[in-house]
This record gives sequence, C-alpha cells and structure tokens, in this order.
Amino acid sequence: MTNWPEYNKKLVNEAVDVFVSTDLLVDQEKQLKQMNKDKRGRPYRYPYALILIILAVREYFSLPYRQTEGFARMLGGIWGARIPSYTQICRRQKEINIPPGVKYDRDKPVDMA
Repeated sequence: MTNWPEYNKKLVNEAVDVFVSTDLLVDQEKQLKQMNKDKRGRPYRYPYALILIILAVREYFSLPYRQTEGFARMLGGIWGARIPSYTQICRRQKEINIPPGVKYDRDKPVDMA
C-alpha cells in the first residue's frame, strides 16, 4: 500500500449502521419464556434474535468466534444485555443452520432487527 491518504479515507468512510430494535432488549425474558416452553433439557439463556444479530455482525466483519464475543460484549455493555460466550455462539449457529455464502454489501448500511 503506497497511497496512505486514500487508504485512511477508505477506512474512515467504511461505516456500518447497526440498528437494533429496543423490543429485542426489553422483551428478552418474554422471548426466552416462549422459546423454552415445552423444551426438554437445559433451557435457552439467550434469545434467538440476539444470536442472529451477533452472527450477522460476525459475518459482516468476518470475525472469529472469540473476537465476535468481545465485540458483542462491548455492545452488550451499551445495550445492557447478557451476551453469550464464543462457544455458545458457535453452538447456536449450528442449531440455526444459516445458509453459507450470505455476504453483505460493505458500501451500504446494514439494518438488523
């Protein structure tokens, strides 16, 4: 890379707008109660929608699981939400069965939830 001003400008302008419905944060217990109704085994501790948002952030930024957890914990501090560990994120991703190859256009804002 020889054109540092152009590279810096690209990094500064590369913005991601993440909009999260406050309903997700307010209704976590309600969502969990519904998810765990008639469930056998250990109950879910994190709502489906929260896992989807974390996985979308992971995919958008191409983050490994541990970095995804760190990023989610930072956002969780802002949101006041409980955040799963990277192992829980990995397990729940396998349950959700997200199709491979979903890519985001990095030139456009991402609107989630």
